[in-house]
Amino acid sequence: VHSGMLLPPNTVYDKKVYFETLDITGTLLQNAENTFTVQLGGGYNGDYSKWGDRYFTPKGCRAAIVLTYADGSTERIDTDETWMWQDSPITANGLYLGEEYDARRNFAEWTPAVIEPQNAPAGKLLPDEMPPLKKSSCIPVSQWETEEGTIYDFGKNIQGVCWIRLKAPEGCEIRLHHFEMIHPDGSGSQA
Repeated sequence: VHSGMLLPPNTVYDKKVYFETLDITGTLLQNAENTFTVQLGGGYNGDYSKWGDRYFTPKGCRAAIVLTYADGSTERIDTDETWMWQDSPITANGLYLGEEYDARRNFAEWTPAVIEPQNAPAGKLLPDEMPPLKKSSCIPVSQWETEEGTIYDFGKNIQGVCWIRLKAPEGCEIRLHHFEMIHPDGSGSQA
């Protein structure tokens, strides 16, 4: 379920921490065994903007699933030490530095969750009421080759996530670099 991107919003974590509420009913639940998964990123840490607030301790997830049955009764399932975790194919990520993704990773092993309240932010929990960033389509308007590789120009400065589909041999390294400016010689650079 995606209610938006780059959630939760950046805050002064010792004062307030926003949480998300997502509706998982409808086609997401089956009348069988269901699995709830969360993918965590590096968040607002060392490589985040010098103007933003940062959170340097290990990242984690606290969640509650509230089930409402047809008879009106409810059941709440909270994250605890019975939950399991594993590393993802995303081996590194950051808001400015992008991500590193290893498609060869094997996900056979799960590890019991570790509860570490000392790493939780101290701020007051508040619902996130910020309008979500939404996914929209954006395709390059032109492309050209340089010594560093292919440049794709989207025609405007945007925030976003690149999605690519390709076939490559195992161990092949693909690099995507994002630029805000294009020089007269066709090369790109950060502002």
